[in-house]
Amino acid sequence: AFFGGESYVELNIIEVSSELSLQLKFQTSKPQGLLFLAAGKNDYCIIELQSGNLRVRVNLGTSEQVLLPEHRCQMNDLFWHLVELNYVQDYISLIIDSHHKTTGQVASRMNNLNFQHGIYIGGRGSLNIPYLDEDLPNFCGCMKDVVFNPREILMSLTSDPGFKKVYEVSLGCKDEISAGEDETISFFSSRSYVTLPEWKVQGEGRLEFALQTGARQALLLFQSGREEDFVALEIDQGLLTAHVGRSESHTQLSSFSLVSDHKWHVIQLKFTGGYLNLMVDEQGVRTSLPLQSELFIPEGPLFVGGLNKRVWEEVKRLELASVPGNSARGISFKGCLRGLKVNSEKRALRDALVSRDVSAGCKTESIHKANPSIQKFSFPLSSLKLSSLFLTMRVVWNNLEVQEGRRGLLEQKHIKMNGKFKDLGIHHSQILFKIEKMPIHGFLQLYVLPAQE
Repeated sequence: AFFGGESYVELNIIEVSSELSLQLKFQTSKPQGLLFLAAGKNDYCIIELQSGNLRVRVNLGTSEQVLLPEHRCQMNDLFWHLVELNYVQDYISLIIDSHHKTTGQVASRMNNLNFQHGIYIGGRGSLNIPYLDEDLPNFCGCMKDVVFNPREILMSLTSDPGFKKVYEVSLGCKDEISAGEDETISFFSSRSYVTLPEWKVQGEGRLEFALQTGARQALLLFQSGREEDFVALEIDQGLLTAHVGRSESHTQLSSFSLVSDHKWHVIQLKFTGGYLNLMVDEQGVRTSLPLQSELFIPEGPLFVGGLNKRVWEEVKRLELASVPGNSARGISFKGCLRGLKVNSEKRALRDALVSRDVSAGCKTESIHKANPSIQKFSFPLSSLKLSSLFLTMRVVWNNLEVQEGRRGLLEQKHIKMNGKFKDLGIHHSQILFKIEKMPIHGFLQLYVLPAQE
């Protein structure tokens, strides 16, 4: 199962037992993260990664004890690692990869272990307990074969109300955890985004990347700061617009180069010497920042491609085009992004603190290469009217089924026209499609390649 940095599985059970048995396998490149938590009022068992090393913290009723593997090794090396933890009659054993064993004696009460707050895998959810470090992030990577007393927790990734909650955990192990620093990132759904370490702007700052998209409206980047300061870059009507300042007053700068044409464009956003610079390919625009504006001090992660639910709500007040105040959420970026540099330092998918609905490689690019002559729609059609210059013809549609959050192509196999238009001397180019009504769920978008324009 893949955990994207905000994922977790929660078992809402009261576990009472005289013994403890756990095994799990994980793979990650991240040095920090919560792997397992059995949470009680006083009793607890925590397995976490700290600086790439495994650490076990247990309190079985008297005081906390820390168990560290005798054979210390970095476990954020993208290899699969097996962890086995057992507690029987005051003795605890930790086995790493079946042959590195550490044992110890744990002081405990005579009665059973009580984990009243439940069992957690990959993150704590909304649980707020004093013995868990607030700065410990959720696990980001892959996990499998998680067996606890002796439940196989990840056998099903379906939530069961009142018993089991599965939040943003997906099947399999995504290739994004091992993506190289030059790998393209594909954003493919209305909820896509990644977060990266904060963009440190100390008087000067620079962001560089290349993008490919057909989206005419979307949020590309967002960095929050102190005192309600922010920096944002969005696509509005196919053009890039940068914002910097505070909620009540901010500077806005728009480019004049269209980026929503499915071509690759090189983007640069830069603060320097009291100016804001935005460059698309070789064309740049510039504006001065207010003299009285204070130094921008970032606070929080750099969001790329979209925002999480909490930040969407906060950003609505900024009145960005890609975050309309009357919508449930803003408009995430759909397309591909590569070559991201933050202050000249490369940032890649493997650096993401959180990732949702993204993948390594550019999926839209492969679609265009494979189907250069097909006009592409991003969701099934509701109703269309087919007309020509001379007459209206009836069309029979075969259903186009599209998985939620994904895209589908409307192709010739989905269309059958009742009428021999060729016998009437009507050419393909004389047939026009008109969208009469948008679908209730999803949306339609017509992409015309440059060669067809």
